[in-house]
Amino acid sequence: MLRVDVLPAGETEVVLRVVGVLAGQDVGLLAEAVQAQWRPGRQLTLELAQVEYIDPAGLALLGTWASQGLVLRGASLYVRYLLERQGTNQDREDEQLPGA
Repeated sequence: MLRVDVLPAGETEVVLRVVGVLAGQDVGLLAEAVQAQWRPGRQLTLELAQVEYIDPAGLALLGTWASQGLVLRGASLYVRYLLERQGTNQDREDEQLPGA
């Protein structure tokens, strides 16, 4: 199960806190939440600290968004490993995995 909370951070930024498992039909739920908030001139950030698992479809979607400028931050070591393994760039505030 997935939950997405919208955390306004100002006029030019919105943070979406993603909580739970990003898999199956819940990937579409996140896509809808992102599309509802994504506007020209607005920085969109996904807070991933409470994501427990991401399936391949979810990883692919996050990779696409990251390449389009969406910021991914706060991911657990496990989620960061999955993202780095597929070559997805994340917020530079996150420390790199050892050996990466």
